[in-house]
Amino acid sequence: MVAVPRLVSGLIGDAIWSSEAFAGTSVAVMPGSAWIDLVTGDEVVSEDGRIELERAFTRLPYAVLKRVR
Repeated sequence: MVAVPRLVSGLIGDAIWSSEAFAGTSVAVMPGSAWIDLVTGDEVVSEDGRIELERAFTRLPYAVLKRVR
């Protein structure tokens, strides 16, 4: 799955990247699934059937996720 927000420059302006703008935003996935970000190597686990985008976008304003469980 690839998650990419639109209009990112309007969210941060001249500031350093922060995923705070995505707090409370999520993508529905299978409950209990685990994903690895192929770009950063970070693991994202969905306990309740959602991937929190604030967590997925912690380092970069996009995520390339592969389901591993």
